[in-house]
Amino acid sequence: MSLSKITSFLLYGLMILSVVIFATYIFGAIDEGVFLGIAYLFFGLAAVSSVLFPIIYLVLNPKKAKSSLVGVVAIGLVFLISYLLADSTIPKFIGSDAFNISESLAKMVDTSIISLYILATITIVAIIYSEVSKMFK
Repeated sequence: MSLSKITSFLLYGLMILSVVIFATYIFGAIDEGVFLGIAYLFFGLAAVSSVLFPIIYLVLNPKKAKSSLVGVVAIGLVFLISYLLADSTIPKFIGSDAFNISESLAKMVDTSIISLYILATITIVAIIYSEVSKMFK
């Protein structure tokens, strides 16, 4: 049995189980605590599967792992550049004392903002390049 069939059966099974659990909650057979516990369980399953299945796919298709690793390295490089450019100065504004901003938090926020600017610029340049290259084909 292929991996896609296994995931399809797993998906349909979880959907049916979700509907049954929701129906039992609606009709009052289980209380909110049990319902939330099951929701946390499903969230955990989703988190584990979102990490596990791509790893399985890359192990089964090692040639495609190269292109994926190039993307991961590129994102890592963007965040490294952003981190090196980030400033750890704590901003001063009205009410800033209530936020308890540390130097490391200020640096991470600055890193996030700079990486957003870099990634947005790359995206805009890629869109413009794509459209301009279509005009010359």
